[in-house]
Amino acid sequence: MTTTNEAEEKAAFAAMLLRESDPFKVALELYPNNTNRALRVANEWPKDPEVLEIQRNLMGDSDNLSFLPSKAELARDIWERMKGTPVNGVNIPTTAEEYTKLAKLYAEVRGFIEKPQNNQNVTVVVPKVIEMPTHGTDEDWEAAAAKQQRELLDVSRSRH
Repeated sequence: MTTTNEAEEKAAFAAMLLRESDPFKVALELYPNNTNRALRVANEWPKDPEVLEIQRNLMGDSDNLSFLPSKAELARDIWERMKGTPVNGVNIPTTAEEYTKLAKLYAEVRGFIEKPQNNQNVTVVVPKVIEMPTHGTDEDWEAAAAKQQRELLDVSRSRH
């Protein structure tokens, strides 16, 4: 049976655990002066049915993006790893190759590397040329024009 105080602590733990993946770090935030309690909570509560239910209720049907790190938090984490700062208490040595990969990732996250845009404006230049129809010789053209005029004047034979 969970006490009221423990139920509130489990609710706080569940919410914090959605934002921070390290249960021990979350437990230390909840119990900064009681390492023994924090260690026990970090080991037991992530699998506790009440904590899991609270997390499901908090996430609901939303897209769950609010529980993911922000762009600034991601950049800060990459920056810390580049500097070789211990992450979750583990010192991560970085080789020159790892540093280069992290630096490139950091630059992409921060927007230092410009990506080419796909929506390029294309301008089509159409030369201004007048195309003159050819009707053969002047006599052929005059005969065709005269025939057309006769047909226009003769309404009985007109197609229109």
